[in-house]
Amino acid sequence: MLHNTHTATYTYFYPIGSSPAVCLTRHLPPEQDADILLLGCGDARNILFTLAQQQIPRDLDITCCDLEPGILARNILLFSLLSDKGYSTNKESIWNIYYHWKLDKASHALLKSKTLGLTKISESMVKWENSRIGKQLRFCNSSTLRDVRQVWLHWLGSPDAGVDEDAVDFHVQQFQEMRKEYSAMKGTGPTIGTLRAAAPVIAEALPRFETLGDSYWEDGGLFEDAKAKAKAEIVNRTFFATGKRRSILHHATQPFLSFHLAEAFTERIDKCHEKTFKRCLEIAKAEFETWADAFRATMDHELKIRFFAGDALAFAHTLQFMAECPGETTAHIKSHAWTFETLVLDSRDYVAGIAPTTYDVIDTSTLFDYVGALNVLLSTSPLLKPCLQSSLLTETIVQCHKDVKTRNEALLGGDFDTMSLLMGLTVVENWTGATLAPETDEGIYEMILKDRGLGPPRLQSTRQCWKNLGSFGIPEVTLDAPTLIPILNNLFKEIFRHEDYLGITASGRIMLPPAPHYTRFAFAALVKMVQRNVDVTKWGDVFAGLLSNIASDGMYTMYEKYSKDLFVALDLLEVCIESSLQLPPKPMISQKLASWLRESMPLPRLVCVTIQVPREHLHVLFALPLQRRPNPLFCLSLEGSKMSWAHYFGAVQVGYGTMVSTSDDVCCLIEEDPFGLQGTSDLILSAFIPTTSLLRDKGTFNVAVRFQFTRFNTAANLLAPSHSEDVLVFRTRLTDTKAVRLSATWPDLATGSSAAASDTSSTASDLDPPKAAWPSYMAKQNTWAPVVHHIALGLRTSAPGGPFVAGAHALQLTSEYEEESASRETENRCEGTSPFDIKVTIGNLAPLITRFPFPVSAAAVQQTSGILLVVGEPTSFKDRLTDPELVLPMSVSDSGEVVLWSAPSIALDKQPILHWMGNPKRKSWVEGHLSAMFSNAEREEPQPRTGDLRSDFKKQLVYMFFISTGLHPNLPRKRRRFILSFVHDESLRVEFLIVVSAFRLDLVGRSIVNDAIVVPMTPDTADDQIVDEFMKALSDKDVEQLRLSPEHLSLWRHALPVFAERCRTWVHDPETCEYLREGAGTGTHLPPDSMRGDGRSPLCSCGKGKFPNCYPVKTKQPLADYVIRNYGTRVAISPVFPVPYAEACTGSPIFPKGNGLEEEQEEVEG
Repeated sequence: MLHNTHTATYTYFYPIGSSPAVCLTRHLPPEQDADILLLGCGDARNILFTLAQQQIPRDLDITCCDLEPGILARNILLFSLLSDKGYSTNKESIWNIYYHWKLDKASHALLKSKTLGLTKISESMVKWENSRIGKQLRFCNSSTLRDVRQVWLHWLGSPDAGVDEDAVDFHVQQFQEMRKEYSAMKGTGPTIGTLRAAAPVIAEALPRFETLGDSYWEDGGLFEDAKAKAKAEIVNRTFFATGKRRSILHHATQPFLSFHLAEAFTERIDKCHEKTFKRCLEIAKAEFETWADAFRATMDHELKIRFFAGDALAFAHTLQFMAECPGETTAHIKSHAWTFETLVLDSRDYVAGIAPTTYDVIDTSTLFDYVGALNVLLSTSPLLKPCLQSSLLTETIVQCHKDVKTRNEALLGGDFDTMSLLMGLTVVENWTGATLAPETDEGIYEMILKDRGLGPPRLQSTRQCWKNLGSFGIPEVTLDAPTLIPILNNLFKEIFRHEDYLGITASGRIMLPPAPHYTRFAFAALVKMVQRNVDVTKWGDVFAGLLSNIASDGMYTMYEKYSKDLFVALDLLEVCIESSLQLPPKPMISQKLASWLRESMPLPRLVCVTIQVPREHLHVLFALPLQRRPNPLFCLSLEGSKMSWAHYFGAVQVGYGTMVSTSDDVCCLIEEDPFGLQGTSDLILSAFIPTTSLLRDKGTFNVAVRFQFTRFNTAANLLAPSHSEDVLVFRTRLTDTKAVRLSATWPDLATGSSAAASDTSSTASDLDPPKAAWPSYMAKQNTWAPVVHHIALGLRTSAPGGPFVAGAHALQLTSEYEEESASRETENRCEGTSPFDIKVTIGNLAPLITRFPFPVSAAAVQQTSGILLVVGEPTSFKDRLTDPELVLPMSVSDSGEVVLWSAPSIALDKQPILHWMGNPKRKSWVEGHLSAMFSNAEREEPQPRTGDLRSDFKKQLVYMFFISTGLHPNLPRKRRRFILSFVHDESLRVEFLIVVSAFRLDLVGRSIVNDAIVVPMTPDTADDQIVDEFMKALSDKDVEQLRLSPEHLSLWRHALPVFAERCRTWVHDPETCEYLREGAGTGTHLPPDSMRGDGRSPLCSCGKGKFPNCYPVKTKQPLADYVIRNYGTRVAISPVFPVPYAEACTGSPIFPKGNGLEEEQEEVEG
């Protein structure tokens, strides 16, 4: 009910991922076992790539959710094939089965044989769980097993599948239409998907990659030669036989997009299409084989993969309920929007409480675009484990706004920082403005389209990593009603902006918005989330003021029609009860209504109305060809005679079939048509309404099914003038006992397969979800002295509904703190100890640490009658760029683990080494990629932003990359492996020796990385005679110098430990690790202050000398190996990029000319 229910006249099938695989564990410590949830999981590439990137063995429990059973059926088939003993002889056939839509006879025979075996072991849940593969590949419930098995039977053409074989012909026919559409798109420029697969080598790839996938659509696969292509004559039914869901193969299906192909364009290969194609195919197959080997290595003991077919939001809320209510297996909600089957997780693992219900990593793919960002966040964030390293990964692609920052705020319905804070969440990169995973490629894509006169991009990817604020030790926020009401009111305006058609053009959008995502139930759930996360003294004032503001806003002509829908949602979620829903003392129910209702004492405030719509009234949905059909949104309406009044309800559940219960039954039962809209049965639609509505007109009014007011075709994003608020699907009298049912609960299936199907004793109150099942956050309280009590963390805005401009911690002082603070001679001092912490010292007493939910600059202390107020103002974005601790933060968690806040981990030995560097003719893509490190403000002419540490740090990184690759313009073809960094002051003290071992592609971040060793030149190191002899032996031809001011040195002392931590293959020793001994429990970032002083190494000693046996350092210096293995720590030095939703980043030219980097490097040198 959070998301609007569209008609689903057709859906697309995505059997292959359209973007390169990502590493799901990139934000976790490398040795940590992980429970992972994939919502909208898609194909198997992310799981396989994650396994291939592990260097320290760990146990993984991965839960996969997808609406399409056909996706899960393909993934289980692949995992089964990879785990077979005959894998080595079937490698080519396995590739064909998973990636080609046409097969040769051998591959087809293997597909049929394996599918037949899967159907035999999936006859029951018990049989599956006792099978060999069933021990690792687990179904979450019997409904998923049933639906996936039906797809397998459909592949075999078995009549047991219950699917007409014409369905395959139907899909193939539609695919031919897709091929025509794809052919028509030729010449319109590259897609963002093709650029991603080639990143970061976009400059080299662009001329050759644009048409690389054309042969796939023509030939049915990626074939090395004409002979292999000729053998592929059989249609691969895994692409077309999708069971009872008639989904159409998407036109962007193309295997190359799933892989990391940059390596193909870094080599000296001819630019002809044929050679490029063969090299890309070779790399893709080699990567797939690496994935397969990694899967086989972990299959037997370290891995469990679970599968659920259904709606992602429904699944997430069921998991929430089960996490809060152990022993339960259902939250009594439906599996998805187009069925009345109740979602029950009835597998053995969930019944026994073995399966995870909270997670270390949650990846939501591109669900932001499909179901709405706010719906995703409120559904999934409570499932994160309360740990600093736990991460919620999101991505959005659809671009309807003028820039990424505007889209970012529109997604959350308000100021990004404000809305994130109210939901108890944050994106660390929004604090830091820095990332190691560039998104500036999207800016390059925009430039390509602009140069070709193709207009702004409609696809522009943004990835974000969300974390719970409570995991940072930030206490609950306190707001007053006048502050909160305008924020929530603005949120309401934004998420229902589609109802204000005239106002859309003034909203900064570059094209018409996509489908409206939110119902009034979603808004009520957001208010509930804020209610649980924010402390407000008088919530009653908030609700009264909010509803008053919404009702008085004249721009919303639709508000009055949907007002009861909002009131019902607020009541269902126990947020508040609006006065119009209150029943009179002795309500009079019409004799024409259901007998159970007349006999209920007391009457429930809410009842469910279900209406059966005859099939012939749906003809408007089938009037156009399939791909031009609209996907309007359903709603239910109650209408007085002659439309004297009307109430609309958008939170509806739909299905297809026949109502089999009588009008007097308390529970409405449905005999459901499994083919849904593609079948022949009537539409059935349900919604909750206020019981007070039944008292109007003596219950003799009309009930109708309509298409919601929206002038947009919600699938194609085009105007559809035929769909307006007046589009009526079906209308009848409420007292029509053949077409209308009133019930106490949602309708259920009459087959008994649903958990509540036989429960006729439930009442409307059973629908109220327990409070614990909805979003809640474990905000850890700061550790105070026993005589100091933390009262509140209040926030203030500069204007109603505006962003927060200050925060204040209120501390109640008692005992000696109160006495000391009352003395006129006592001085209260405050100072910042980290970007988020203010330390307050009262006289000579132990200091108090206050932590804020944003970086703070100015701080002040105010005191009145035993209450101490510590006030902090948010740091400006420009000031954040000068804070060394905010480039790449790192700290120790409460559980004693070193945690990177934003920098992703990387397995250096898994990244390809680039050997060809040194040829200046081949440097264009490197220069282009490095120039993308600079935001628009940092590259503006004639006055670029100067004077901040961040920009200088980036210039130093550019210099280091150009030196180590031999591409420096002043040192052509000369590669320096040794870089000495020293303090550019009177002392000229050498701080670090950096030895670059290898220049690699970063597959995880789609970037580049220097595989290097850092040797901190501490006094103990410098006193070693062998080190002294080695340093004296270095000549000017071997080494380059990196001069650092004391301010720059401070930043590098923060960055190098992060570069070391992200690539470690060793474990921190609690007994000896300086981070854990000196940094734990201090509330400060790593490295601690004690490790940042002169003569101290900022790196802990745990990684010293820890290298692979064949670590690739090629140098003629005979003593280098001794120095490295005794004093060196391995690091992964990566470019640092701006964040496009924090500041404008349009990327760099494809072939940069005169971008100023040469001058910048000379400036750093001199």
